[in-house]
Amino acid sequence: MKIKFLFLISILILTSCSTTNKSYVNAPVGVSATVTLDADVTLGSQISGSAEEVSLFGLFILSGPTKFADNVFGGLKAAAAYDALEDSDADVIVNPQYVYEVNNALIIKTVTCTVTGTAGKINVKN
Repeated sequence: MKIKFLFLISILILTSCSTTNKSYVNAPVGVSATVTLDADVTLGSQISGSAEEVSLFGLFILSGPTKFADNVFGGLKAAAAYDALEDSDADVIVNPQYVYEVNNALIIKTVTCTVTGTAGKINVKN
């Protein structure tokens, strides 16, 4: 009986769950704005960045990013965008694609966000 109980406990400890979520734009977005700035965006190569957060029971954050990009919603999205922009000479990420990977172990939850897109450099005309 004791061996079955230990076997059951070891199975529960070693079992984990994992999910992946990929975001993408599936419908055109209509935006209008008036701007008096004359600028060009030069497209570069593909860039990517990632950020990871580890928490205990999904509540208490044990480790995570400390630097974030402005004007990006969500903590891990902003940290992944910061990582991608810091490693390149880009000013913006054109058509960013965010992929979330969630790994739920028994007591530890790890969330990783990866962003990929095209590097964009803003050139202001005078």
